[in-house]
Amino acid sequence: MLNGDPETTAMRVARPMSPTDVARSASRRLSCQVGSGDESSCPCLCPGYDPVLVVPLSLVDKIELNNDVRPTANRLVSEANIGASLRRAGLERNDLILEAFEKQFRGLPPSHRIRFRVRNEKRLWLMESAGIYLAHSVEQQLEKSEFELNQKMLPDLKKWVERYRSVKLTRCGEAARKFAEDANHDADMLKASMQDSSGTGDASGAFGWRDPETAAAKAILSGPARPVILCRCGHAEVWHEKPLESNRPGSSPHDVAVASRASTPKASAAALAAPPRTAPPLALRPPGPESLTRTLPPQGPLFPMVADKGRPRPPSRSRSEPSVSGGRLLLRKAGAASLRSNGGGDAAAAAAAGPRVTDTDAAALVSPGPADRPKQKRAKERRPGAARPNG
Repeated sequence: MLNGDPETTAMRVARPMSPTDVARSASRRLSCQVGSGDESSCPCLCPGYDPVLVVPLSLVDKIELNNDVRPTANRLVSEANIGASLRRAGLERNDLILEAFEKQFRGLPPSHRIRFRVRNEKRLWLMESAGIYLAHSVEQQLEKSEFELNQKMLPDLKKWVERYRSVKLTRCGEAARKFAEDANHDADMLKASMQDSSGTGDASGAFGWRDPETAAAKAILSGPARPVILCRCGHAEVWHEKPLESNRPGSSPHDVAVASRASTPKASAAALAAPPRTAPPLALRPPGPESLTRTLPPQGPLFPMVADKGRPRPPSRSRSEPSVSGGRLLLRKAGAASLRSNGGGDAAAAAAAGPRVTDTDAAALVSPGPADRPKQKRAKERRPGAARPNG
């Protein structure tokens, strides 16, 4: 009961699937990609993969279709494990029929296009009971159930048709072998009668001999073609776009949450009114195995493209700069030349010698410190000619 109203079959069909049903449902390929990248050709307009069984007319004609194939299909419907797909659509086993009509696909001989579908009476009854609000959801569920039913039962029906074809090929080979043996026997009898009537001559070259095994092999090779499973558009399943797991209906977290809340009849109306959410786009990844695209750790020292900033270094001394050693002023040749030139001389030689050292700078450089004064005093007393104290 929902708000005092009885729950109808259309409401149960339009209810979102539970997480268990979502996991059990078969994924369906999307639109056909034949001719989609070629501007000079007309692309296929198939919106989604819908399997059908293509059986050549040379293998099964109309009489064999009604007498052999349809009873086998009815027995398959009654024995196949399709209870979950029928229950989700509110169907029963007797609501399914085998649809078959003649059609010639490109590159194939004239064939029957066979598939399982819901009876028109049952479909119209469900659509009428759904009303304008649930008609779209009911139609989607019916299409999905038909896809799952054909996906499960058409391979089994194809195996039966292949065994039917093998029996036909065996009978065709036996008939060709029997015909070749009979032809050889008739040729031998006719040859013997002609020899008896003429009495002379050999009539063996007038009649050709046929190999029964070769005739049987040719009959088997020229037999009817195999049945194949294609889409209703005439292209194979591999030509249809492969579905992403995140794009499967009911696989998003929002749909799973809505399905879990809608497991009771009271919440079904709110679950149907909830807007669906699309899955976030997936990040593009380069083709090829992951081992070729993953980041490898650096090996050995790194050599950056831009050099680091230089560290501050002590200023380099000029060649003409004087230095102090042992309390003495040491002047190099260039420096001495600069000291001797008192404003006169060659200006170019003075500029090349380096900076000039004045008397004040030299006195500051040679002025002794407090620790060096006793040593200088003793050295002065030891000089020859220096005044010595009396006594």
